[in-house]
Amino acid sequence: MFRSYRFQNPGPDTMKVRVEMWSDEFLVAPGSCLTLRCLTGDTPEMATVEWVPDGLTFWPECYSYTAAINGVPCAKSEFSALQSL
Repeated sequence: MFRSYRFQNPGPDTMKVRVEMWSDEFLVAPGSCLTLRCLTGDTPEMATVEWVPDGLTFWPECYSYTAAINGVPCAKSEFSALQSL
């Protein structure tokens, strides 16, 4: 099962989105949108978002995900919790 999450930056400054448990960071320019497509289990858990001084931290509670900004895949667009085992 997949879940998608969108983080739209209304501006005026660049927004940093940190994806945990991978510690991956994405810089989202004003007016841009980061989309995360997350692979979850059959019974997905609730995702968590925390505002921090330099942006936000997101815990998607998933096995892997792909990322795109404004529909363009990010260079490191596929991460997996299984890779770190």
